[in-house]
Amino acid sequence: MLNNKGFAISIVLYSITAVVIVILLLIIGVDAANFHNTSNMTEEIKKEVSGLDFGE
Repeated sequence: MLNNKGFAISIVLYSITAVVIVILLLIIGVDAANFHNTSNMTEEIKKEVSGLDFGE
């Protein structure tokens, strides 16, 4: 006979674990994209500033 309480608890625990892993992966993905965008913007600002003529 199947232990229904243990089966139900394990389903809940595995579901919570899966949701936590998905959330962590999403957070890491958003953080990586944000870092990439920030790096690109920094490079663009450096290019713009280095190309400015300060009236010299």
